[in-house]
Amino acid sequence: MEWTSDWVKTWFFRRDAIPSDITAGNPIPSNWPLPYGNFAGDCDFDANFQNQRIILDNSFCGSWAKVDFENTCAATTGASSCAAYVGNNPQAFTDMYV
Repeated sequence: MEWTSDWVKTWFFRRDAIPSDITAGNPIPSNWPLPYGNFAGDCDFDANFQNQRIILDNSFCGSWAKVDFENTCAATTGASSCAAYVGNNPQAFTDMYV
């Protein structure tokens, strides 16, 4: 993430594709590919974005996912539950990294 007075930009890198400048402790965002999120424009970032935290949660099959899966995915996947689908279909998650 790059947060300045003019923009907030976010990137995602697979573990095997993290730019070497990041791992060396000297990040140079201008050398990276286009960000996934680029939030800029007529906004006073300094006045409106203070003491922020970003929390990313990619947990599977929690209470929300369980209900959503039962309502929308069970018929499509043929799996009886989110946990059954995830457990029996690891190939569906080859792009997930921890």
